[in-house]
Amino acid sequence: MTMTLNNSASMVALGNLNKNVKKVGTTLAKIASGDRIPTAKYDSAGLAMSEILREQLRSLHQDQQNVQNGSAMFKVASGGIDDIIQNIRRLKELAINAANDSNSDIDRATIQKEVDASLATIEDIAMGTEYNGRKLLDGSHTTIENNKDLFDTRSEPIGTPSIVTGSMTISSDGVYQLDESIGESTINVTASNVKIIGASSAKDVSIVMQNSASLWLENFNAATTSEQNLIDFQGEDNFLHILGTNSLSQSGSAREKATIRTGGNLTVSGEEKFGEKGTLSIDKATGSRGAAIGSNAHEAGIESNITILSGTVNVQHADMDGSGIGTGYYGSIGDITIWDGNININIKSYDPAIGSAIQSTCGLITINGGHINVIQDHSSYEAVGIYNNANLDGVKFAGGKIHIENSQGEYSVNPQYEPPGNYSNGYKIYDQDLPNVANYYEVDQFKIHHGTRSNQMNNFYIKSMRPRAMELEKLDVTTRDKAESAISKIESALEYALDVATDVGSYMERLEFTESNLEIKSENTALSDSVLRDADMAKEMTEYTKFNVLTQSAQAMLAQAGQNQSQVLSLLQ
Repeated sequence: MTMTLNNSASMVALGNLNKNVKKVGTTLAKIASGDRIPTAKYDSAGLAMSEILREQLRSLHQDQQNVQNGSAMFKVASGGIDDIIQNIRRLKELAINAANDSNSDIDRATIQKEVDASLATIEDIAMGTEYNGRKLLDGSHTTIENNKDLFDTRSEPIGTPSIVTGSMTISSDGVYQLDESIGESTINVTASNVKIIGASSAKDVSIVMQNSASLWLENFNAATTSEQNLIDFQGEDNFLHILGTNSLSQSGSAREKATIRTGGNLTVSGEEKFGEKGTLSIDKATGSRGAAIGSNAHEAGIESNITILSGTVNVQHADMDGSGIGTGYYGSIGDITIWDGNININIKSYDPAIGSAIQSTCGLITINGGHINVIQDHSSYEAVGIYNNANLDGVKFAGGKIHIENSQGEYSVNPQYEPPGNYSNGYKIYDQDLPNVANYYEVDQFKIHHGTRSNQMNNFYIKSMRPRAMELEKLDVTTRDKAESAISKIESALEYALDVATDVGSYMERLEFTESNLEIKSENTALSDSVLRDADMAKEMTEYTKFNVLTQSAQAMLAQAGQNQSQVLSLLQ
């Protein structure tokens, strides 16, 4: 006979003890960590939400730091602008002084020295105002339409046209008319803003721009068979304005020379007149090695940039070495940028229509807008890019309508670089519309990131504060009339500078509001995370006390049940 002893009270006590011990451990973990969710097992969904909020909170803290750094940067810019404004005010005092006839020419010459010193100071401030190595006032962080360092702001020269009767030097700004009877001539230009009106028929005339200058051409038709550039820009920064219909032709012994040589940076703009923008046509004969617009053949070390803003540029190239826009044979050039306009290049050459010729070096080619039309006859070479054994920083397509045909070849863009859509190795390489950015000409800007996601940022622009941008580059007070004219220029420059100062001030105010908003977002995010994650200490202590008491009670019950079992067993002895 067997006998079974069932101690149900002991089993109940043991079950309750285990449950209460676990709950004591749970509440104790929450109390010790201060978290309602010490690990994922306590609330996996809540933990995931909390981690997302904590990631956002850390991002918001960094956003606040970004905005504070941005504010500090603009404070540095504001200080530089204030110093420039003070110098402009001093310039006005000097100009007013020079306009007074109580001064002799010697006095005005002395005043001019101080004017030049103040302009040099403005240039130094504009180029030297930096934050963490980034220049703030040099015009590199703006839009082209606002950047007077990229757009030539000098207006079209006016006055009675001077008659050009032969080779001459132009030392004064103004308008100059080619005479019908002019023969082979070289026009040396030392002035800074000159307009030349062509004769009714093509003339054997070349123009040498000896300094940084703005050259206006209206219905200018010239041809040369001599070894010379038709237009030679020798200054550092130059602007070519095109009015009406203009044509340039090179043939004969003019092999090594570019038609338009860019010794320094060159910007070309087709200006509007009678509803039409200017046209420039260039015709280069067989055997030419210089570029149509760019460097001469064998002219290395040229790092000047070429920028096409608007108008129509037509290039007709016979069989030759040298690109249409870019480098000559064994030459070099800087960046090539096309913003807008119609660029038509028909080239019978191994070298590209736009880019780097054989054994040459070119910077970055960027096409941002306009209509680019290239017809290239030779096979297997790039229409935009480089010829074999040449160097190129890259090709970037950002906008415009692009059409390239190569009736015998395979490539249209150097295959190292990513062409736009619809690219193919066929006879019509591509004919593609891209988003046209020519309406805003974005160059660079300050981006202040202030959000937890990508692209949550503000863009800020600061116009150039260099003297050239404010049309103060060659301020002259050496005569009373020039001093009177200088006063008006200085007043305009002061308005310009105050406008920039207002912009920067508004940026700082905007960032202050942004920082305040980020602080509120940070507080709300932290509160939301606290609701999810933080333990209710009063509640958890109550729970801990409760389950601790229940644990002790279960232990007592278990002990009592064990004692009762022992008493039963003693009766069997």
